[in-house]
Amino acid sequence: MDSLLEVEAVRVGGALSITLSFRLGRGEILGLYFQRDVDCARVLDVLAGRAAPDEGVIRRAGDAVAFLDDADGTDAEVVAARAKGESVVLVTTQADRAYRCDRVVFVGWTTDALLDELERICASMRVLVDAVLTDETPDLVATIARLRLLTRASQAMLREASARPLTREAHARARAVAAELTSVTVDDRLLAALLRGVS
Repeated sequence: MDSLLEVEAVRVGGALSITLSFRLGRGEILGLYFQRDVDCARVLDVLAGRAAPDEGVIRRAGDAVAFLDDADGTDAEVVAARAKGESVVLVTTQADRAYRCDRVVFVGWTTDALLDELERICASMRVLVDAVLTDETPDLVATIARLRLLTRASQAMLREASARPLTREAHARARAVAAELTSVTVDDRLLAALLRGVS
């Protein structure tokens, strides 16, 4: 097995009923990104081997995988694991945290929840862009880093939503969000120019 962890059609039931399939490579940091109102503790317990899945297979190649969630997986722990070359599975409901990972898997998201989160992220990005443009941000470098993360997250979420069969209403919402993203997304060339202006 080349992967440290292989999860094949693992179903976790209860209030949350989801099915997961993924592989985790050596040194990889994987973000399992759940919608906000989901309790991820049972999924984390199953993946870490503290509970059995309802169905499916989990294969482990040793114990060299750290399992973190929003409660115990601080950004510093993720950065430290990356520096050591450790593999991490981060179970999170926060876009900012998920998109600090090497790869992100959407788990249990309904189309409406994806679009709701996209609208929330667009509103956050609008505030950040306005702060940069009006020179009202106390830490331009941190604001730009957050904009990069949210841009990456929003683009991936829009791709995920667009890959699903959409109702007419959901399609209209996705188009509106895409238009809003166009007005708040800052590309890397502009961010680099802003950063050069700071230094």
